[in-house]
Amino acid sequence: MNCVHRADWNGLLTLSVAIFVFNSACAAGPASSTFRGDWARSGVYADGHSGVFGGVLWRAHTGSAVRSTPTLIGGHLLVGSSDGILYALDARSGQEQWRFAADGPIASSATVADGRVFISTYRGGFYALDLKDGRPVWKASFGATLPAAYEQQTGAHPVSFNGDFILSTAAVDRGTVIVGGGDGLIHAFDASSGAPKWSFHTGGRVRSSPAVSDGVVYVGSWDGSVYALTAVNGKLIWRYDTKGRTLNSADYGFDRRSILSSPAVVADTVYVGSRDAHLYALDAKSGTLKWSYNYEKENMTWVVGSPAVSDGVVYSTTSDGRFVHALQAADGKELWRLTMPSVSWTSPAVAGPALYVTNQSGALYVIDRANGKERWHFQTPAGLQSSPAIADGVAYFGSNDGTVYAVRVDATQSIHRAVYWDAESAKLSPTTDYAAVRDYFQKRDYALLDSTTLVDWLMQRSGESGASAIVFATDILPPTAAGTDPSHGPFRRYLDHGGKVLWLGDPPLLDKILGENDVTLDFASAEALLGMHLRGALQDLGVSNHSTPEGLSWGLAPAWLGAWDVPPSHDLTILARDDREFAGAWVRSYGGAPGTGFVFLPLPSWDAATLANLAMIAEYLPGRPPQ
Repeated sequence: MNCVHRADWNGLLTLSVAIFVFNSACAAGPASSTFRGDWARSGVYADGHSGVFGGVLWRAHTGSAVRSTPTLIGGHLLVGSSDGILYALDARSGQEQWRFAADGPIASSATVADGRVFISTYRGGFYALDLKDGRPVWKASFGATLPAAYEQQTGAHPVSFNGDFILSTAAVDRGTVIVGGGDGLIHAFDASSGAPKWSFHTGGRVRSSPAVSDGVVYVGSWDGSVYALTAVNGKLIWRYDTKGRTLNSADYGFDRRSILSSPAVVADTVYVGSRDAHLYALDAKSGTLKWSYNYEKENMTWVVGSPAVSDGVVYSTTSDGRFVHALQAADGKELWRLTMPSVSWTSPAVAGPALYVTNQSGALYVIDRANGKERWHFQTPAGLQSSPAIADGVAYFGSNDGTVYAVRVDATQSIHRAVYWDAESAKLSPTTDYAAVRDYFQKRDYALLDSTTLVDWLMQRSGESGASAIVFATDILPPTAAGTDPSHGPFRRYLDHGGKVLWLGDPPLLDKILGENDVTLDFASAEALLGMHLRGALQDLGVSNHSTPEGLSWGLAPAWLGAWDVPPSHDLTILARDDREFAGAWVRSYGGAPGTGFVFLPLPSWDAATLANLAMIAEYLPGRPPQ
């Protein structure tokens, strides 16, 4: 469903090249794309890559939380934000192609069919846009949002949280666009003109995304029922009342009725989760129950996300249960489960051998579908309520930090990641908390190196073809790593073979310690080590820096305080500039893949947000690693 042309990753593609890819390579490709990969909402993405972490391809910033699941088509990545803007980004680079400002926050995913983009907003607006430029074609409006379950049943309730952060994503069937509204209606419009075709009343908000299979629309409602309607005229075929339909949520203190999960329709069966602590498998033709999985003994956990179904297995996430598990599609028997560190309100995605899951801890988990074991996880600094979408070896998802992430899952082998910290060196910098850097990266599964293991690690990586990165939680390079000739020692050899170093203090070898409280600057050694000119730098605490576009791409915050700025030169990629136009952060390449080389970030201190940015910078690898 998602047309993303496989291009050469050796080097960053420019926006113009990406647009060319869209216009030429995908012109004859699929004309539609939607949430969960297909109209049946199976949650299966046609990507056969390895599922091995290959680094951060790019990050793009919006003005608020991103809860919309990205939609990919023809080189475009479409994603809505709570800032009320739908962004069209280049799927290769994250560069903005166009934007559309709607009437309110966008938490629905975009649906694309025949050159039209369809989105809905919290304020009840439903838009059709032109895919090429985001120009509005037509707009419809839903009615007033119905009361939530508590209000319907009691008029008021002391617990106000209802988790209403999901909006229905449209489906398109033979020129008819079908979508649920907060007004309790399932709406059908002419996709070209926006003229209403039909509507169907349910007894609650419709946040579930309609699935369409063989001319039938399947959708859940906050009234606790699943509906099957004819796509052509909205006539009711059957209604299945879940257990939640009979429950009074006020008796429990939380919602036990609503269905936010979008049905997945596979092999004549409808799979859908509910807040009544059940996952249901229904006969698609008759609406009769085939089986259900009962979570009532597991904190009565909600099943908010939409199940993914592939190869006779159903994959589902839970909220208070804090796990993801696999069930036999035939009878609901559990095959495996993996505990999550937090709740998950998102929908799992299947791509090749892996299952992709996001959760409120801010992590993307990649799980082996065969046995349920975690392969790896990628940590972000904020909770995730956007589900992953997979295409061309990249996992795309949004975050509550306002960022859209593109994480490569196409590596031939895992990235070797390490953090260096030495207790003796730390004593020479007592005012700098390098231990915080050490601890953060250790928790991120970086191998901890010291002065006895550093050289072996550098030499081993120099003889390998895979990608690697090392963070130095110090500003002192051990003599054994520099070597007797710094221009050819283990540290420099590692860089020359495509390695990546993230350095946080004064340039390595610059500070030559003569004795207690006696330090001189050894420019010759530092310049030989890095192969560049360092004289004329501005060294001071709290130098005001502003990130360049390249710096934002790498993961820097827009503005920050630096401590050691150098005059700009042609052999540096400048990530930040100070008020004098000096380079406050920069990268020097040594011929490796994009994203590698010596990354200089002389930060005087770091908080949690800064540490998270450092991790993004260390793992920013937009180019394919050398083979």
